[in-house]
Amino acid sequence: MVHGSGADATHLRSRTVVIPKAPPSSLLPNRSQRRGGWHARVAAAREMREMSNHYARQALFEDRDQDIVPYKGRVVVDVSIGWPPRRKTVDFDAAVSCLKPLLDGLTDAGWWMDDRQVVGMSVRQARSLTVTGHVAITVREGGDIDAREEDAEEGKDVPELR
Repeated sequence: MVHGSGADATHLRSRTVVIPKAPPSSLLPNRSQRRGGWHARVAAAREMREMSNHYARQALFEDRDQDIVPYKGRVVVDVSIGWPPRRKTVDFDAAVSCLKPLLDGLTDAGWWMDDRQVVGMSVRQARSLTVTGHVAITVREGGDIDAREEDAEEGKDVPELR
């Protein structure tokens, strides 16, 4: 499923894809030594990357009014993880680390040229109403870095990021 809004008919300003499964616990960094070790982690990463790629490609083709053009500039990613009802939410850094295969799937699907274009990411966690959970990923152009550069070009005082 995709939702987009654009300034013109050829360029999307944002895209959203929903993957109908929460990341498995084997992708969590502290779980890699248990329950199958790295074999389970690699298999889970492959499965989530393929699912992300599949749903991202499907989302691109659902919106037939828009040309399929990858983002070429900086992007910001907003992620909402809906954990299954019987599963605990995880700490923030563990949630971020288990999203890597999903972001790689977006790269494979052609949503952007390279995931180095991601300059910011927000992650929200909640309970899902579905048994499998879900991950909703919204990608939008620009971000705080672009705003800082525009301010610098206009001669405004912009502190350095360190």
